[in-house]
Amino acid sequence: MRRLLPCLALVFACTVLTTRAADATPPLLDKAGNPAGTRTLAIGDAAPDFALPGIDGRTYKLADFAGPDVLMVLFTSNHCPTSHGIEQRLQKLRDDLKGRSFGLVAINPNHPDGLSIDELGYGEFNDSFADMKPYAKSLGWDFPYLYDGDKQLIARAYGCLATPHVFIFDKARRLRYAGRFDDSRFPQEETVKSPDARNAIFALLDGKPVPVELTKPHGCSTKWREKKAASMKAEAAWTKIPVTLESIDAAGVAALRANPTAKVRLINVWATWCAPCVEEFPALVSLSRQFDRRDFELVT
Repeated sequence: MRRLLPCLALVFACTVLTTRAADATPPLLDKAGNPAGTRTLAIGDAAPDFALPGIDGRTYKLADFAGPDVLMVLFTSNHCPTSHGIEQRLQKLRDDLKGRSFGLVAINPNHPDGLSIDELGYGEFNDSFADMKPYAKSLGWDFPYLYDGDKQLIARAYGCLATPHVFIFDKARRLRYAGRFDDSRFPQEETVKSPDARNAIFALLDGKPVPVELTKPHGCSTKWREKKAASMKAEAAWTKIPVTLESIDAAGVAALRANPTAKVRLINVWATWCAPCVEEFPALVSLSRQFDRRDFELVT
């Protein structure tokens, strides 16, 4: 997707910027976008062990979750809009399972180096370990939230393809369901037609066969550190896009101010001789790139 951003300068010149560069394929990833060593868990496989830091300062291992009859390992992230979409339904699931033998551990598989700036336009947090704590606090999470972003070995071991990606294990910690949380990307409950993870959990707790054992996860691709090269290449390409200047008159300014579009429009009036204006301009350009995938427009 490419977007042109009109800009009103001191002399009513309009600088047009293209905010996204072409996607690039990093050499360290396969055609599916995953690094070497990424496996695919099959139904019946044992849960891979882990030793990961949690936001509470503890290091957790798989054995720490040995008690419940059913354990859900949820790979999720701070920045992903699809992960945000399931937040309320995840809480409702936990509320509905109170008193049942169910355990939950969430793992952030992402490293900030794997993110491009335009993927951070859907919330106030990035995928760093530091941002995990305030993100979880904002949701009232009282279950372990672990970080795998440094080495991403557990994401490889489980075959985490996206966030969210769900893995549900029985009492023997054998895989009984893997895939999406449900079939909706949105927070509204009425958009859900197939609550796959919920169905699998209740089936296992009730001693019944899991109705659908495998589904395809959807959401935000796992942000492998190996994607940094692609992000840097895209950034370099974006900075080389030519800038054009267009004149504008008072009527044009009035039209910009009226904003007949559905976009949130941020208008910045600046001058080339204004030192604070020049100093803040790179931050505004960065902001326009961050919200490039949203209905947002920067006009200067």
